[in-house]
Amino acid sequence: MVQPATIPAPSIPKAEPTTGKRHRDAPLRVRLVMGPMTRVLNPLIRRAAGRKHMSMVARIQHQGRHSRRTYVTPTGARPTPDGFLVPLTFGDSSDWCRNVLAAGHCTIRYKAINYFATNPVLLVQEDGRAAAKHTFKVYERLMFKLIGVRKFLHLDAVQTR
Repeated sequence: MVQPATIPAPSIPKAEPTTGKRHRDAPLRVRLVMGPMTRVLNPLIRRAAGRKHMSMVARIQHQGRHSRRTYVTPTGARPTPDGFLVPLTFGDSSDWCRNVLAAGHCTIRYKAINYFATNPVLLVQEDGRAAAKHTFKVYERLMFKLIGVRKFLHLDAVQTR
């Protein structure tokens, strides 16, 4: 009988240690203005995210670190030559980002196509700005600067259907 080949587990980058406080690294203006808005708007945006004509918002499906529940989070994301770049509006301490970093993978639905995304890498400082320059439009990068987005998450991705 033939034994199935074993596939080595991918190396998973470790997230920065967190204090357990959500959005601790997000600028105050983001926490005060965007925080309450996301609680109201996310349920509405979640329904439109990832659809064919909704390229502005992708839908990230991830698993809870402790609960193992499946969650869906709407977020901005743009394709790169090898995957996706996601701006971290609330920094890397948001639950969905911590879940993806811990698991090492997620599913992204973008323009009605599902992608399996792996190898999450946190991009900060110059690395994040350089990646954003090649991925996002000028007005989007200006908005990131205005609201204080300083971190991005890059994921390798392959189309699943």
